[in-house]
Amino acid sequence: MPWTQITRRSAVAALVGMLVGTTLVGCGPVNAGSGYGSRFEQHMEALPGVVDATGGGQNTLPFSGSMSGRVEIAADVDATALRTITDEMGAWWVDNASASLDITSMDGVVGSVSFPVLPSRVDNETTLDLVALVRPLTGFTAIEVVDHGDGDQLGLTAQQAEGDPFAAVGVLEAARADDPRFARGSVSATAGDVTVRSDAGSIDPETRAAYDSVVSVATVTAADVGPDRLDVTLADRDDGRAVADLLSDEAATRDVTVTAGGIVRTVDGPLDRVEGLLAAATSSVGVVAAELSASALEVRTADGTDALAAATAMSASDAGAGIDVRSLPESGAASVGKYAAVGSDSADLGDGVDLVAALVGVDEVEAASLVDGELSVSVPGATIDSLRAVFTAAAPHLEPGSSVTVRSGRADADFVAEPGELDLPARATDTDDDSALRTLVADAWNATAPLGR
Repeated sequence: MPWTQITRRSAVAALVGMLVGTTLVGCGPVNAGSGYGSRFEQHMEALPGVVDATGGGQNTLPFSGSMSGRVEIAADVDATALRTITDEMGAWWVDNASASLDITSMDGVVGSVSFPVLPSRVDNETTLDLVALVRPLTGFTAIEVVDHGDGDQLGLTAQQAEGDPFAAVGVLEAARADDPRFARGSVSATAGDVTVRSDAGSIDPETRAAYDSVVSVATVTAADVGPDRLDVTLADRDDGRAVADLLSDEAATRDVTVTAGGIVRTVDGPLDRVEGLLAAATSSVGVVAAELSASALEVRTADGTDALAAATAMSASDAGAGIDVRSLPESGAASVGKYAAVGSDSADLGDGVDLVAALVGVDEVEAASLVDGELSVSVPGATIDSLRAVFTAAAPHLEPGSSVTVRSGRADADFVAEPGELDLPARATDTDDDSALRTLVADAWNATAPLGR
């Protein structure tokens, strides 16, 4: 796009330069991204009013790469100097972007305000007009002008160390209200750990009322509130269910999530049946974390023993027919006992519990999980005898068509359990260990005949 409005470089010269740059790549740096990044830094730091410049470069191929630019400008620079620096950033983009250098983004920072810079003077002038409106605002640690790149008006995001984010949104909206170019851009403000968003115009009173209703009954430690969402994090786990019930009507118009003490509730319909399953699990063992919605529940426990116990308790409940249920150890939890995980439609949860319990009862088994009908068993140092013990334990609980994976060390062997002879020939992608394990699995299965003939 032309830059003749702000530079003496002619369009013809720019075109010739680009053609030469693309055909004689040897004229540019071998490490194009980092090389041009350094050139950008040196060029911009020579300008009056520039405090610091960063050219972040990536070198994808010799003489080819990408970079982004960021320029920190003195907080007290006047509007004329700010426009001059921004013009020079855009001109540098136009002059240096080529087939061998992709400039992904540029940003300027003046005081607490950051803003995007584009290779278009007209667009940058509009951005700087908005920057001028918000620069005088006090009480913010950062204000960012946001270009969504999809034709929407420029938006604003801001941060405060503390305070009322609803009031902060009002301050931002008031600052831009007299300029129709910005009147309907998105605005968000964060104070502490609470973020409030507005797509356009003032905050919907119903949104504020919904948030206030939560604050009136529970201590909120974090929140993300807007026209399409209401996510709150509470200090006390015991408040989670009551707040989820309080916000049930909000789910008709926005995504609602309540997090309390590691329990994440997505309010997308009646939660009573899922809450019943969770209560069954928590009455049996210590539940470390859980995620639930109207149709699904995942429970995390300290170890595999507790995961199996939680699944056993939930399988005894008649509250969750048709609900997708998972019970498994917390990710990264210290290993206590054997790893066990069970997950399925609750109608099949009892069968899964019985199968996994039978397998972890085999001395040679290190881990067993049955999730979505896929059985996985880990048997370190697998032998024909240990695998026969595995299949003997599984026999009363396996159904034809079950997907089974056996792991031993780095090797694995997978198959579909069916009546009749099992044949697991080596595959082209198998390692020697895979091939050996597949042979052992087939021999043990055929010797055990768990599904009959």
